[in-house]
Amino acid sequence: MSTNPQLEDGYTRIVNVILEELAMRDIAPGAMSILIIVMRQTWGFRKKLDRISISQFMEKTGLSKTGTINAIKTLVDNKMIYKIGRKHAPSYAVQKDYTLWLCQNRHGQVQKQNGQVCFTENGQVCLTHKRNKESTKEKKRDFQSLLRRTTEGMVP
Repeated sequence: MSTNPQLEDGYTRIVNVILEELAMRDIAPGAMSILIIVMRQTWGFRKKLDRISISQFMEKTGLSKTGTINAIKTLVDNKMIYKIGRKHAPSYAVQKDYTLWLCQNRHGQVQKQNGQVCFTENGQVCLTHKRNKESTKEKKRDFQSLLRRTTEGMVP
């Protein structure tokens, strides 16, 4: 790795508004590291999604296995990334529509489509983990439709 990075050595194109939104969001450091890796592995290679294993995340972020799994869960629960498919090496994609993100911004505001947001005593967003009883085929079809809608016009 060079101590004098140059654009010629490679770069990741990220829309400015995404960077500005990330700067305003209250994101745990481990989750931010995972999000950066997902951006790098997808947008950095001009892909919409990429298959990334837990061990790859661990190697690239320096997080423990538990820290990695918790950070991924936080990002998925906060609708900042999608986790798609296989158990051992699922694919991940960034949710580029930041209005769907559930993490708080620095002003303590959270946007959620149905308008229902709950906070704990320390101001963190409450997330419930109810099991979805839809069939796997319905989930896959719904996700593919959502992915097509949200990745239209995505920065390659």
